[in-house]
Amino acid sequence: MRVLSYDPQDDFFFVDVTWDEYRRLAAEYEIDTKGADAEEVIEIQKDYRRDMAEEVFNASYPFQQYLRDLYGIDDMPEVCLVVKRDLSDLWVDQYDHPFHHLWNGESPWIKIKPAPIGALTDLAGLRPAAVGEEPNSAAPEYEERGEESGMEKKTTYNVQWARDELTSQALGKFCEYYAKMALLSYGVRIYTPEIDDHGIDFVAEGRKGFLKFQVKGVRGLSQVFMEKEKFDVEDDAMFLILILLVDGEEPDMYVIPASAWRRESTVFVSHDYPGKKSKPDHTVNVSKKNLPELEQYRLENMLSIF
Repeated sequence: MRVLSYDPQDDFFFVDVTWDEYRRLAAEYEIDTKGADAEEVIEIQKDYRRDMAEEVFNASYPFQQYLRDLYGIDDMPEVCLVVKRDLSDLWVDQYDHPFHHLWNGESPWIKIKPAPIGALTDLAGLRPAAVGEEPNSAAPEYEERGEESGMEKKTTYNVQWARDELTSQALGKFCEYYAKMALLSYGVRIYTPEIDDHGIDFVAEGRKGFLKFQVKGVRGLSQVFMEKEKFDVEDDAMFLILILLVDGEEPDMYVIPASAWRRESTVFVSHDYPGKKSKPDHTVNVSKKNLPELEQYRLENMLSIF
């Protein structure tokens, strides 16, 4: 077990454990997993761990280097726990929890030198000052010269969505897993079809039954298309998860119900293309003018459906 980060504000530790260590801890402590048992948690983390390493990062910025910049470690954590010092509160979270974009730049977590521990009870005597109080950053910065001003600006590599090596296929995978982990972070239980299920990327438990999701990502302000035969707007259980990616910014996520296409709108429109080869589709017109109408569907505003 290793302590990877510390939250001095609430006296929480971010702890990395192995699969076997997690099994033992799950039997000993009451860990909040939103209803998932130990093996389900491990399988979810294994899938996410593999796909993050294979799909999201590339030769220009290896995943191992990203982890070194994040925590000073060479291997991706297997299971991560957020643990209160007195062990009164424990839960499983994603490996980048201390630096996740949902903190909106106000994370209380600090970057520390990884501190090995033999048991969670060791946290009682671990002094934050002994492991440092160095400010953290979620990813390294590189310099880019502005064309008009000639000024140098700094931006993080992993939010440069237009870079050539981030192919459409890789971006699609990223968006799907980003959507899943965002929902998991709110305690939503999700399930992925074993085979391609007619445009459904995954399903999740909602307040009134299972909900079906199709995930689409778009770089910048543009249009998003779903084939009509794969997106039934008459199905109240159907939703589009739209991931908006703007260079230099963290992703914006919108959860849009199929019913949005059943009323008159300039944002959510449908096309049949009679006499043409193009397949009938449902479209989202993503523009600066239309962003205010999308706000109601931002993830944080749609949590009541789960």
